Amino acid sequence: MGSKIVYASQLLEELYPAEAKELKEVYPDFYRTATQTRVINWQERWEAGDVNPEIIEKIKELDEKFDKGEITEKEYNRELSSDELKKYSSRVEGISFIKEKLVAFRDYPPSLATLIHEIGHVHYGVGDEIWNASQGGTEALFWLGLKGKYRVSEENVKKYIEMVDKVRKDETYLDAVKEIVEKLYPLLKDQIAKAFYPIVIFAGVMPNGLNEKFGTKVMHYKLNNPIWASITPLREDVWLFLVDLIVGLKYDDPFCQTYSRELGFIGG
Repeated sequence: MGSKIVYASQLLEELYPAEAKELKEVYPDFYRTATQTRVINWQERWEAGDVNPEIIEKIKELDEKFDKGEITEKEYNRELSSDELKKYSSRVEGISFIKEKLVAFRDYPPSLATLIHEIGHVHYGVGDEIWNASQGGTEALFWLGLKGKYRVSEENVKKYIEMVDKVRKDETYLDAVKEIVEKLYPLLKDQIAKAFYPIVIFAGVMPNGLNEKFGTKVMHYKLNNPIWASITPLREDVWLFLVDLIVGLKYDDPFCQTYSRELGFIGG
């Protein structure tokens, strides 16, 4: 990129003008951060985090061949399901320096998803364990708002980040549980005990940790049984509850929509 100073917002405007316009409208503070975040040159040493990157390259080549009609769908699926391509792989596409408000991209042009991801690290001041599109769901929630599926504001995203951050830590996850119960119990108070697990189970989910710890005997407890209040939720179950809410939003699950709205993750 030479010595010219380039900001992330310039890449957005140049490469993805329609999406840049949406960002300004939906997440104006996020876009403002993009105008303050410099893009710097990529350095090879940052590629040390790659894991089996050759697999990613082979999948890209396979995609290109299929798109061009050089291989059939049957051949494409056979290659894709081979043992070689099933190995875990990851490729560092970008990097961010939060305090310095700097980002760098391995390839040009960077994908819109990579641009958003790296700017998001700077804007929200959190790492991959919270700002991602799968494990924690924060980035997935962000995209639901950007694409207009739900009304998601900056404050909604920050509220989710705050909750996930609490749940990640053993010393604070029960504070998150208390808030979840206080906000969601009133929706179901005539049908369940005031406790975390009945709220989750009422939505049709049997938490993995609960099942493993107590076995099938918990299935005999009615959801309004006071015994639920004596069962301390497992941290991993609370974490998965939050992640599942965002996954459920993608598929228009009515419980996930109602719960997310009450917890402040989406607008009314």
